Amino acid sequence: MINIKTTERNGLVVAVKEVIDDDELIVMTRQGVAIRVHVSDIRVISRNTQGVRIINLEAGDVVTGVARLAEKDDAEAEEGEQTSEADSSAADDSGDSEQ
Repeated sequence: MINIKTTERNGLVVAVKEVIDDDELIVMTRQGVAIRVHVSDIRVISRNTQGVRIINLEAGDVVTGVARLAEKDDAEAEEGEQTSEADSSAADDSGDSEQ
């Protein structure tokens, strides 16, 4: 598997993530900068290159981590809403019994 041509200009590989177009990435730097990028907005390169720029770094700053945010599918989103509503109802009911 060929990853990326690393050079002094682009540095070492920080993370490799398997993603789909609906996902997002959060890129974090040592100086505390974090950006959120839609995967669909990142250009795909089909050959061994030096990569695509995702973030501009200040002098001396480096990328320290990358996190993948998967898009929730509709069933998970509905389930989360139902759980929140049930929790709210339970909190309301318990509050009534204390009065």
